[in-house]
Amino acid sequence: MSVRWSDWEIQTLTELNAKGVKREIIAECLGRSKYAVRHKILNMGLPNKYLAKQKKYNPDYADEPPTSIKGVLSEFSTWLKFMRLGYEVYVPINPKAAADGIVMDINTGKTCKIQVKTATYRNDVADKTFDYYHCNLYKHRVKGEIRNYTANEVDFFIVALEKHNIDYVIPFSHTHNENINDGPKRPRFYPHREKRKDRMTNVCYESYANAYYYIDKFFKGQTIEEPQWIKEYNNKVNNKTKQE
Repeated sequence: MSVRWSDWEIQTLTELNAKGVKREIIAECLGRSKYAVRHKILNMGLPNKYLAKQKKYNPDYADEPPTSIKGVLSEFSTWLKFMRLGYEVYVPINPKAAADGIVMDINTGKTCKIQVKTATYRNDVADKTFDYYHCNLYKHRVKGEIRNYTANEVDFFIVALEKHNIDYVIPFSHTHNENINDGPKRPRFYPHREKRKDRMTNVCYESYANAYYYIDKFFKGQTIEEPQWIKEYNNKVNNKTKQE
């Protein structure tokens, strides 16, 4: 016996299909089979936006989805992981809201503001050792103006690397505080090879890989210890201030 589709499922199906998300991914997000999703799309008379996008961006149907839907996939994947961990997830209606979503601990009612980022692969053809994943931890604004996020907008960054099934869970305070306003806002990640440190900042982000226990610490009010690189950076700033 088929399970009746809820209004939320229909709305989510419609939005994801309109963005060109693959049906298999929609099925995973909704917890239904790909055949159920296909049947519902046909019954609703929705166009196959995924197929249209693939023809437009890549006639050979590359495995890599278009950039326009990578962010959508990362966000839905992140919300699914939070729900599987037992948290409630609330997503704003406004696509330009300060946070991508709010995560709530149902036992305490405490909330956490999440900003989801999608890491992009970069490869230098001339230098095979110069390959990495990276993302921006700041905002882009009109006319090239760049603005940092604030503590009122973000508690954690979740940087998704779907290809390697890794999420980097980075506390806001580890990238934005009074001493590191000029610190690394475009981190580099090396999950695919031995090199682990960002050559620009000498920072290793692998300690943040799938560190969802940071969220649990946050809800319990426990201190999330700053990594060694922040302590070294702060010491450097303090020494420079004393010299001046």
